[in-house]
Parts: sequence; structure tokens; C-alpha cells
Amino acid sequence: MSEDWESLKEKGNIFFKSKNYERAIDLYNEAIKLAPDQEVLYSNKGTCLKCLGRLKEAIKDYKTSLELNPKNVKNLKRLASVYVLIGNYGEAQIIYEKCVSLEPRDPVHKNDIDKIKRLIQDYDSIDEYEKKENWERVEEICSRLIKESSEFTELKLKYIKCLIENVKLLEAITYIQNNVKGEEKIKYEEFDYYAALALYYDGQYDKAKKQLSILQSKSSDSSKYNKLKEKLNEIKTIKDKATSVFKDKKYEEAIEEYTKLLDFDPDNKKFTSIIYANRSLCFKKLNKITEALKDCNSSVKLNPNYIGGYLKRGKVYEELKMYDDARNDYSTAKKLDPSNQDAINYLNNLKMIEKEVKKRDYYQILGVDRNADERTIKKAYHKMALKYHPDRNSESEETKKMAEKKFIDVNDAYNVLSDPKKKSMYDQGIDPLNPEEQGGMNVNFGDASDILRMFFGGSGGPQFQFFQSGGRGRSQGGFSGFPGGFEFTFH
Repeated sequence: MSEDWESLKEKGNIFFKSKNYERAIDLYNEAIKLAPDQEVLYSNKGTCLKCLGRLKEAIKDYKTSLELNPKNVKNLKRLASVYVLIGNYGEAQIIYEKCVSLEPRDPVHKNDIDKIKRLIQDYDSIDEYEKKENWERVEEICSRLIKESSEFTELKLKYIKCLIENVKLLEAITYIQNNVKGEEKIKYEEFDYYAALALYYDGQYDKAKKQLSILQSKSSDSSKYNKLKEKLNEIKTIKDKATSVFKDKKYEEAIEEYTKLLDFDPDNKKFTSIIYANRSLCFKKLNKITEALKDCNSSVKLNPNYIGGYLKRGKVYEELKMYDDARNDYSTAKKLDPSNQDAINYLNNLKMIEKEVKKRDYYQILGVDRNADERTIKKAYHKMALKYHPDRNSESEETKKMAEKKFIDVNDAYNVLSDPKKKSMYDQGIDPLNPEEQGGMNVNFGDASDILRMFFGGSGGPQFQFFQSGGRGRSQGGFSGFPGGFEFTFH
């Protein structure tokens, strides 16, 4: 005795619940042969197909069920959910609007429309941020959209591209391996190209060559990938040459080689970031600290995930006695890789260094001896304040930052040495600006950072006037450098 369609459906439901979707589909198909006018069979089968990722087939069955009953809201929403998965937001919106017309009092349908409108708005905004090359924002939007539309092929391409632009190369490679289907790679050869590109940027040159060969063998126009092939064939040789010169301690020559490499492939951010960091090390060896800091800044700007860039910059900051900045860089490196032993060691060493150098030599900062009188101290302060004023060292971000640090030190030195009480404390071995050395005394002489507010306006810190000799051109207020002949009057 043959089974009726309802018993076949029930058996199919049992297999569906146990996630044996293939067997459930077979049973639903048998039931459809007996009762081709039953919408539930098509919708149940469509759901199995959706679970298997066979979305085009799922759409077909959902549509068939809706042809039999156009007012079945549950099936309408099932179809809309597949459209969202594949990124067909326009069709999904039309269906949700139909649900509202069928059940206008149900707030869930209106929420669905609001949600689909946000998805549409997000997707449309990607092009705008791509034009601005704001890849962090593109990644943020793509990450949000891909949670809802995991089978949206064009979105996958955009997501992989922004991961590569943000130098998240291993993430891009892993995503391609785990989330891109074979049929997508057949239809869009960009997936294979991005895989080769990410491997090349990550320094996995042999794997990149292999991937590129596979791509070229399948491509109808393999010549368009020749440029990448040429770079793969050249990059290791020219990189090894620069490294060899550096190892021989020929730092000037190494700088020349690294400078050439900066133009080799500017789109390869990871490689270029490493080259900047390596060149900075050469500058540091030659005691060209400003140039070293500038290269380190370029390195981490190109690749904010490059641990080596932060560690090298931290060492440059140590050289400049900018310990807070050094600590920030070492902490960033440790955050990127909590197990990084260099970052851990550098942070520990920095604590010991700071303890040793915490007491600043204010006489040395102003360039005066311990017997200097008040006039000599004031004159030295005037000279050093002019020398290290940020406005007079603004040729680059690096020189200005270094000048600001020295400028504050100069102000602190004058703050202490120009005040008899503070100077007496300092000469007895107590730094009045260091609360840890005040031995429990309730002393508060202000914040050294007030120097910048003092010169740029605002309350707090010493007040002053400066004017041209002879009383002409008298000026008060903000500080913008001292032309020849200007003098200080402090209050």
C-alpha cells in the first residue's frame, strides 16, 4: 500500500529536524508528485534547500508556494530572508512592504522594512567610502552587512578588497578559503586574483606564484596578471640585496637601497611599511633621529598592525627620552600580540630606565652650571625657549613633537631654578615637580604641560609680556616666536 502525501511530509519533517536535509528533500519531492497543489511541501523543501546553501533552488520553491497562496505571510518572509542572504535588498523590501499591506497592525513587518532600508543605505555608502579610500570604514560596513548577507558575492569581493587594503592579509586569505564557493570562483576570477595578491603582500611568495599560475591557466586573458608575476619574480632578489648591505653595516648604502625599494610597489603596504622601518633603523644607527622617527611614523601609518614598526619607533622615542610615547608604542605592540616577548621585555626595561632618569638635571637642560645667578638662568631660559619653541621647529610633525618635549623641559627647569624655594629643594636632592620626591610634603607647583597653554593663550601657568627693545612694538598675549630684539617680562 502506497503512502499518502501527508505521511511523506511528516517523515520529511522528521529528517528536517535531524538536519538530514537531502533525505527530507527526497520525501518532499515524493509528496509533491502525489499533491502538486500543496504549498507547504514547496515551502518546506525550499527551507531545506536554503539550509544546504542551494539558494536559487530555494527561491524557486518559495515562489511556487506563493503562487499557490500569495497571502501566506510566513512564506513571503522566508523568501525575503533568502533575498537578504544574497544581497537582493530591493526584492526583499518589496516583499516586506507586501507583508505590511496584508497585516498592517503587525509591528514586526515595519521593523523588517526599517532593517532592509538600513542595509540598502549601508551598501550604497560603500562606494562613497571607497572613493575616499577610507578602508577602515568600508571594512566596518562590510563586516556588518556580511552578517546578514553571507551569500552576497559582490559584497564578498568588496570585503576581501578592504581587508587587503587594511593589511589584514591572513584574514583575507582565510576568508577566501572558508567562505568563497567554487562556483563563485568560476564566475568571478577576482577571488583567485585577490588570493594571489594577499599571499604576495604577506610575503608568501612561493604560494602566491602557485596561485597565480592556477589563475592564469584558467583565465581567458592571462596577460593582465603579468605585472603581478613580474613583481613576484623580482621582489625577493632586491629585498635580499638591501638586507645584505644592512648586515654589513653599510648604513648609508643601505639607506639608498631601501629608498629605491619604496618605489618598487607602493600598493604593497606591508612590504613598504617594513622598508620604512628598516630604513629608520639605518638612520638611528647614524644618529639621524629625526629621520628615523619620520620613517617609523610612515611605517605604522601604512600598516597600523605592524608590530615591528611600533617596537622600532618605541626605541627611537627612548633615544629621545620621550618615555610616555615609547610606552604607548610598546603597549600597542603587546596589544596586537600579547605573547610578543620583545614588547614585554621593552616595557619592563622601560620601567627601570624611567626610574633611573626620573630626576631631570635642570642645570644641564638650561646649559648653566650650579653656581649660575638669576640673570644667567633667565638669559639661558630665553635662549632655550626660543630654540625649542614648536613654531620654530614646525618643518615636520616629528621635529615639532621633539621640540615640544624639550620646550616643556626647559620651562620646568626655569620654573624650579628661578624660584629660590624650589631651587633650594632641588639642590638638596628633591625635585619639587616630582610628587614622589616630596617626602609626603603638601607641595603643588602646577603642571609642566601648562607651558604650552602659557604660550598659546588660556589661563594657568606663569603669565608674561614680551616687547621690542626701546618700548616700540609692545605686544601681549599669545606666543608666536621672538623676532630679534624681543625681551620677556615675567609675572
